[in-house]
Amino acid sequence: MTNLERYFGTPEAAMRMEVRMMRDGRRFKISLSECNPFTTCAFESRWVRDFGSWGEYLDWLKAEYDDGTVRWEDE
Repeated sequence: MTNLERYFGTPEAAMRMEVRMMRDGRRFKISLSECNPFTTCAFESRWVRDFGSWGEYLDWLKAEYDDGTVRWEDE
């Protein structure tokens, strides 16, 4: 499963995602957060990752999703 499939693969999953594009002078940043609708407060989001360029963001979308359970043999 790629990051694109994990975070944007269904309409329900895509509705939870917040993608912000920010520019500060010449610097550019993309910030990705996942909103949790099942909270007692009005709004809660979990930061997923920041990107410094569109290319970095697109590479991450195409990469395999890593939930932390993958272990390499040399570890």
